Amino acid sequence: MVREDLRLRFDQRRSQREIATSLALSQSTVHDYVGRFHAAGLTWPLPAGMDEAALEAQLFRRGAVPPAAMRPMPDWTTVRQELERKGATRQLLWAEYKATAPDVYQYLQFCRHYDAWVGTLEPVLRQVHVAGERLFVDYAGVTMPVVDPATGEARTTQVFVGALGASHLVYVDATWTQTLPDWIACTAPTPSSAPIATASKHATSAWSSSVPDGARSRWRSP
Repeated sequence: MVREDLRLRFDQRRSQREIATSLALSQSTVHDYVGRFHAAGLTWPLPAGMDEAALEAQLFRRGAVPPAAMRPMPDWTTVRQELERKGATRQLLWAEYKATAPDVYQYLQFCRHYDAWVGTLEPVLRQVHVAGERLFVDYAGVTMPVVDPATGEARTTQVFVGALGASHLVYVDATWTQTLPDWIACTAPTPSSAPIATASKHATSAWSSSVPDGARSRWRSP
């Protein structure tokens, strides 16, 4: 995260506000990183072989950041490949990483370091979504079993997902098929065409395709 801050400042010539927005940091934190960089007597580009952990050790000498040998960094290339697999999440990969050593980065720092690494890849396509302007919907591809408690019969359901582009608020429903009637039932249900069930992390009330971005009474954050 610190390296990405410096890269945006010195290579991209971004403003403090732009860097803070890009990295989801406060402007005071961005300013503090750059101030520590100058105070440490470092120059940009950084010396060859100085990774993120070594850079943090230089900038936060009195902090609690362990040396790289005690706090290993994941293989981000492997993490990226694993995330492309169905069912893989950052939370699961972080749990696997956490099991490799007693002192590793916690989940939030794990995600920040990964995002910073992804930001160094080329090409980079940034998409900016205006609140309430776009809604993305599709079937997830991963199915979910549903068991009839009376008969024990198991049936496979399809998982429908909708996400608002700006806030990432998520809506999830389960349907028996991906046919047009079920699709319509998810995007514009009526009392007679309600989906099977509404899953976690989404609205408990009826779906509305015109829900404004941020209407948390019907949407839940992922």
